[in-house]
Amino acid sequence: MFASETQENKYFRFLTVGRKFYFNDLCVIGDTGWTSFRRGKRRVALSQFMWLPDAIAVKDFKPKNIIAMHDEWVSFANEVLSHEEKVLIVTHFPMVDFTKDYSPAGFMEDFFEGDKNCWWSSTTALKGDNSWRIFGHTHKRYVFQYENNVCSQRGYENYRMYNANDYGTLERKISWTGDDSYDASLALCTIRPYYSAKIIQNPREELEALKEIEQRGFKRTGHADNKKAIAAFLSDREAYFEYIKKGVDSVTLSEYIGYALCEHVSPRTIDAVLASIEVLKHESIRDWRAFFTALVITGYAYNGMLGLVEEMRPVDDYDIMRWYLMFATIQKFNLNPDEIKTVHKNEEECFYFHHVRMYLPKVNKESLRKIDVADVIDALKKRAPLPDTLLLDG
Repeated sequence: MFASETQENKYFRFLTVGRKFYFNDLCVIGDTGWTSFRRGKRRVALSQFMWLPDAIAVKDFKPKNIIAMHDEWVSFANEVLSHEEKVLIVTHFPMVDFTKDYSPAGFMEDFFEGDKNCWWSSTTALKGDNSWRIFGHTHKRYVFQYENNVCSQRGYENYRMYNANDYGTLERKISWTGDDSYDASLALCTIRPYYSAKIIQNPREELEALKEIEQRGFKRTGHADNKKAIAAFLSDREAYFEYIKKGVDSVTLSEYIGYALCEHVSPRTIDAVLASIEVLKHESIRDWRAFFTALVITGYAYNGMLGLVEEMRPVDDYDIMRWYLMFATIQKFNLNPDEIKTVHKNEEECFYFHHVRMYLPKVNKESLRKIDVADVIDALKKRAPLPDTLLLDG
């Protein structure tokens, strides 16, 4: 019944021996899986399992039948693993014996003792590291991972709704490694959702939006966390990038078959941060939208706020103007990035940018004049590349 009812369903697939499906680059297989009732090479006494609630409530419950179904499943799964490059395996029973020494502290509390634990997990003959293996069965509210075996169960607390943040995700991991492998179009496409090209077109009809942009001032650039990130970036870019990568690695628990297990942080966030690093490495400030968008994204990561990247207000041209002017002031007056104390507006130096009144910044009381950055203002208004003489690379 389940096989026929789900055959054409676009959301559900019935996983059992003999059936496999494809999702993107993954081959997906699954089954109840059952247990082998083995500890290593030793099969435990089967009579002790006839007192399980399942043995009493389920008709024709026999451990030997369970073993036969388990062996049939493992044989099928190993055949698939030998031919497919990437396999996602979903079973009810775990395909790893987590009752052994590598069981995490607390995970086995309240389970049976000794050989009876074979009901919860057992030694299996499943092969291959070319897979992720997701299981359930234990009803324990615990995140468990051993190599490519993982579960994140809610236990018996079924009285409330859950979402993806309660579990963790397996997501395709984009590789950002080495200068030779840099893909500009991919990196720029990855960070594009975090930039907004929206500008004020009609001030009278967009008065509230105009006021909001004016009131931002230098709050984003002058925020304490952003000043810390800016200082780190300007002082030693490579050290800045390495520090961020370590933070990303700390939330990427494991990787198999090109998919990473990420806990409580969106894989899209991780891709955006790593892509931003590549943009900052390879793109000049001439591409000012990409450069400053990447700088804002990495600033969140540098300050240990990866979880807030998806919630950040997209960077717009008004932000970028303020960022550029702050950088230009630091460079013009040869300010030490580590000693930036204040960033305020210079009320004596005002200009209009896409209908919004803006000011040059005072960084530690130092300020440029409008005449110093007139070419930059004009270039950004036209959304044109910045003039060579005004680049801040290096």
